[in-house]
Amino acid sequence: MDEQLPDSDGVLPNRLGITDPEVLKTAEAEVCHIRTVELAVKPVGGSFDFAHLQRIHARLFGDIYDFAGKVRTVDMSKGHTTFCRAAYIDASQRRLFGELRIECFLRGLGKPELARRLAYYASELNAIHPFRDGNGRAIRIFLQQLAASAGYDLAYRDADEEGLMRADIAAFGGNYEQLESIYASILRPLSDHS
Repeated sequence: MDEQLPDSDGVLPNRLGITDPEVLKTAEAEVCHIRTVELAVKPVGGSFDFAHLQRIHARLFGDIYDFAGKVRTVDMSKGHTTFCRAAYIDASQRRLFGELRIECFLRGLGKPELARRLAYYASELNAIHPFRDGNGRAIRIFLQQLAASAGYDLAYRDADEEGLMRADIAAFGGNYEQLESIYASILRPLSDHS
């Protein structure tokens, strides 16, 4: 069954029955904030595979959208950016998560190399863009959990949002330097928190 497209005002069909785009944006932000805090305290279990990312997305957006945690079935673009075609999401995610598994989920890397590889995976996951909406938020939580499993806190709270957005856009185009630099500046060894 294909996903429903947004209505004429650009509002995705939602479980809350909201039809105003600004009201939906506010409600989504509030619910996602609560779920993000919950996920920080009690992360979803998983093996850092695609199912793990899907569970994170489902937890973040399950109160709002029927498509939460489900792979999109429509092709998507944003501005001049075209994301992975829906027909290729499965093959793309299998390749990417296979690479992550081969890299032992980035465990044992020093901070500069971890920042470099996290920038790569952030960009590739963004390019796959597996969900109808909310990809960035789910990917960030996934990467935070991945970094934690490697012994680091990926402290997005310390990043400049606009700078991070510019770096994400540059990385999508194949230039990871800005994103690597940001990640290097916000990675903190977990032992520093004790």
